[in-house]
Amino acid sequence: ADERGERTLYFELNGSPRETRILDRRRAPARPARPKAEPGDPAQVAAVLRGRVARLRVREGEAVRRGQPLLVLEAMKMETTLTAPLDGCVAEVRVREGEEVEPGDLLLRIGEPPAGAERAEGAAGGAGEGA
Repeated sequence: ADERGERTLYFELNGSPRETRILDRRRAPARPARPKAEPGDPAQVAAVLRGRVARLRVREGEAVRRGQPLLVLEAMKMETTLTAPLDGCVAEVRVREGEEVEPGDLLLRIGEPPAGAERAEGAAGGAGEGA
């Protein structure tokens, strides 16, 4: 079994050799499976591919803007930057640098923006437009 507790099963079907991957329940995986992100929830940031968390660019409690880089995933020597899907505050970070992730794993959650952030921004924007 591999590090995820999976084993290759070889068998023959109608005279043709086949193989498939199965979970070997006798061998516990090296790490428990991560919770998956809800597909319709834009506040949940999910891994888009299997890889390693190369860099975290935000911390819990930090305010973020839509499009701001959150973290970098590395797979097969290529890097993919995941960005904030909306404005808000990082409510929860569920990974650390160097950890392996699977597609759909919940990496972090974005909560409501801090109180006053929108009002202060709106007031500054309003003053700048009228000048």
